[in-house]
Formats: sequence, C-alpha cells, structure tokens
Amino acid sequence: MDTLILSPYFALIIEMKNILGTLLFDETFNQFIRTRNEKEEGFPNPLIQAKRQKTQLKTWLIQNLAADIPIEYLIGISSPSTILKTSADSSHVPFRVIHIEHLIEKIKFFKQSYPIEVITSRQIKKIPRALVINHVPGFLNVLDHYNISSQEIISGVQCPSCLIFPMRRIHGDWLCPQCGCKNKKAHLPALFSSD
Repeated sequence: MDTLILSPYFALIIEMKNILGTLLFDETFNQFIRTRNEKEEGFPNPLIQAKRQKTQLKTWLIQNLAADIPIEYLIGISSPSTILKTSADSSHVPFRVIHIEHLIEKIKFFKQSYPIEVITSRQIKKIPRALVINHVPGFLNVLDHYNISSQEIISGVQCPSCLIFPMRRIHGDWLCPQCGCKNKKAHLPALFSSD
C-alpha cells in the first residue's frame, strides 16, 4: 500500500504510479498497457492491486480493531504529461484513476459521500500504530526458492590478482592467503557486479 489516508468518515488507499507515456486500462482483458516510443508494455493492473488491498484492509480493521470504516481506493498518476485511456466499456476507470493534482477534489467528493463519522480520532491514531506492529515484511529464502544448497555458494572476497576465494580482512586491508596480494578495495567488484 503506497498511501493510506484516514479520516473519521472513510479511509482512502492511493496506489501511486510514476509511469510516462500513454496508459490504457483495458477492462475487457483486464490489462494495464503502457505505450511509449511506439513500444507497448504490459504491467500488472494496479486497479486489481488496490481493490485487493481494500478488501484485506477492511478485513484486518474489523478483526484487529473492530473498526468498520468505508474504504475507497484510487490509482494516482504522478506525471501530468501521462495520457490516460480506457477501453470503451470501462465505466469505473475514470473514477478510480486520476492525475494526482486532482486528489483534493476527489477527497472532497468522498467526504460528501460519507458525511457520518464512523470512527473516533482516538481510533484513527491506533490504526497506524497497529499496522506497523502487525506488519510482516515478505521474506524470500533465495536458496530454497531456486533449490540451491548453501554448499554451492562461493562466499567471500575474490583476490583481484590470482582470483581465488576468499581473501582475509586484516587491519583494514584484504589479504590473499595464496599470492599475498594486499588490497583495500577488493570487495567493491562483488558489490557492483552487473552479473
């Protein structure tokens, strides 16, 4: 979730997109297509993502804080030069996808749509704290994911002279036990490798 705005009346999820070009929200095939420099690219549909976030947040709020609050969602396009298009049968896309400079108008519209306070200021303060406490970052065990044994991994800093592994760190220098090469920056190729 990129942005969550909370009020006593409703919550608003904003999924921000910084994509240049012409964006087509095709509801017929449920696609999000960017055209730029005469090249078309498909992206995951952010409307599906934001709608899923809305459902998950609603369930979480009810289960964890007993807060039943209306939740709206928008896709905010950050670049004003990005051109937005939709397939002919997409009636809800123009309502959900906006250039971000129209955000205040949209918030005012939602405020008029939800005039009754449903949560207190005290409950609003609890929500961000509870979200942070309950946040579990995704963890991918790369070795398991790619079925690689830890014994297959070559670790350490490679000697730039004789190319063996590993060099030893001694008093701020890397020292090769094979050829005796001493280098302060032998670790940098591993950090900046393009492979």
